Amino acid sequence: MESFDSSPRSFATSWARHDGQSVISLVGEFDRAHVAELTQVMDEVVASSDPEIIVDLSSLPFLDSSGIAVLVAVHNTLEQQGRRLVLRQPQPNPKKALEICGLIDYLNVETA
Repeated sequence: MESFDSSPRSFATSWARHDGQSVISLVGEFDRAHVAELTQVMDEVVASSDPEIIVDLSSLPFLDSSGIAVLVAVHNTLEQQGRRLVLRQPQPNPKKALEICGLIDYLNVETA
């Protein structure tokens, strides 16, 4: 019989401002259990006046479709305001998910 671990995965966010940019670092594994946490942080960042919002994905090995949906919504909001969302240095699994969804260019993904 197969067992399933339903415990929440470890996830954390941090937010810093540098030279007119907000940098949000996502750490751990993101799944639907963390939507409210990410949405709250992203809402605070969107409320700032920074023209560019950078999301650092270098410490995020897992990103599910609910996290991608939050990022797309933030991108759309910022674009309407003449601002920009950039996803920086995604790990292989999140990058592959973004590629499969056709979002690499749309979400301004920077790999280097």
